[in-house]
Amino acid sequence: MKIFIWDYVGELTDNYHSDGGLVVIADNDVRARALAEEQGVKFDNEPYVSHGTDATEEKVYIFRDAGCC
Repeated sequence: MKIFIWDYVGELTDNYHSDGGLVVIADNDVRARALAEEQGVKFDNEPYVSHGTDATEEKVYIFRDAGCC
């Protein structure tokens, strides 16, 4: 498994402040993107960084931008 980290995704949510960060644990980048897209993520850039991990389960973490509200 690998951990894929996007420090900024412009259309991460449907919120007024729609951008934010994203972390996905998956076997590869294609699977990571697919898992995130299942959560409604629309990508506008490549992964910021990826590393190996000892994790055994796939997981998506969405860090929404809190903005000014």
